[in-house]
Formats: sequence, structure tokens, C-alpha cells
Amino acid sequence: MPLNREILINRMHNLLLMSTDLRHANERGLGMPSTAIVLVGHGSRRLSYGEDIEGLVDYVRGRLGLPVYLAYNEYMSPDWRSVLARVVGDGFGRVVIGLVFLGRGNHVVRDIMGFLGVGRFNSWVRTVVGGREVEVYVTEPLATSPLVALSLYYRLARALGVFPALDGVVEDPMEIEGRSMSAILSRLDVGDERVRRVVARAVFASGNVEIARFVRVRDIDAGIEALSWRRDSD
Repeated sequence: MPLNREILINRMHNLLLMSTDLRHANERGLGMPSTAIVLVGHGSRRLSYGEDIEGLVDYVRGRLGLPVYLAYNEYMSPDWRSVLARVVGDGFGRVVIGLVFLGRGNHVVRDIMGFLGVGRFNSWVRTVVGGREVEVYVTEPLATSPLVALSLYYRLARALGVFPALDGVVEDPMEIEGRSMSAILSRLDVGDERVRRVVARAVFASGNVEIARFVRVRDIDAGIEALSWRRDSD
């Protein structure tokens, strides 16, 4: 099935919204101060490999507001096992292992998940690191992400000249969100500003302006109160 560019971009928007909400939650002190992220790449004898992925650390840290460490499985330092031991030793009780791998090869299944004693992706699992019981969460390899598929498609399509050059195209996710929301809000005929923004978010998340005709918002104050209660209880 051909890739639907608009659907994939809308999925990217949804992921951006979630990461932005988490970043803001951490800024308000509502996040997970005992949680750290360890990005694990394969490693290489060629230094340019590390240079290519080091930018991921700043990108993730800036959006999630949590401690982020970059480590490798082999050939390069630091080794992810030593980084994990140090992170746990520093008092972090929850660690997300962010896999910078495309597929479920031996390095992922044997070297990483086998070492951790973890049998599934995308779940918090209790394990023991350095004699201390902690929770770890191993992210799924990247090949299953529609955003990775979209990125590969763009590179191939550009090589084949099947779509115009990207000159003038907005690539910054925050700017894309801002422009998209402004365009949606300008098309909504809703009197109450708070309701208007709720409807706009629904349109933004679905990528379908027509959905606005079917969204009904009742007792928005009760909804805000419920969300505040959930936030405080967390």
C-alpha cells in the first residue's frame, strides 16, 4: 500500500503533542524525577557514526525534560551496561532504554533484552541492575515507525525526483503545529473560545477538518476539573 503522506504527518503531530505535554509537565514538577533515558546505539569503529547520532540526545532531552544519556552496544564508549549501572547507582528507579536500532536483531534481542532479562518491548518491567531492583522500559526498534518509513520515502523520492524540492518547506515540528492550529482555528465557527480550542485539537489530532461538525463539548469546566484532579493525584 502506498504511503499516505498526510496520515503519517498527522501521526507525527500527535507524537509531538504528547512529547510537548510531557515536557511541560516536567517543567511544572509533575513528571517523573526518578526516571532517566539511556539511548543505545550499535556503535562503530568509525567516529562519524557517533557524530551522526549525538544530536539525538539534545533533541530528546529538550522535549522530554529528563536526563538523557547516549551509550553504545559495542566498539564505542561509553558501554550502555556501565551507563545503566551508573544511572541506577545515582538513584534512578525507572530507566527507559531507547533503542537506536532499526530491527530486532541479535544485538537487540540477545545483547540488550537478554542482558536485562526483559522479554517484551514497550512495557515497564522489573529487573535487577547492580543488585538493585528497578523498572526498565525498552522501546521498540525504529523500523516499525511510520515516521521512519516516511523519512526513507522522502530520501528515495528526492533521489528519483518524484516530488518537488523541499525549499521553503517548514520542517520544524513546533512551527508546523503552530501554523496548523492557526489555520484550523481560523476555519472553526465556534463561539466559546475554550470549546473552540478543544475542537481544534480534535481536528489537529485526526487531520480531518470535517470532524469538527461531529464534536460536541459539554460541561468543559467539569472536564478541566477532572483533568486537574488526575494531575494532582499523579
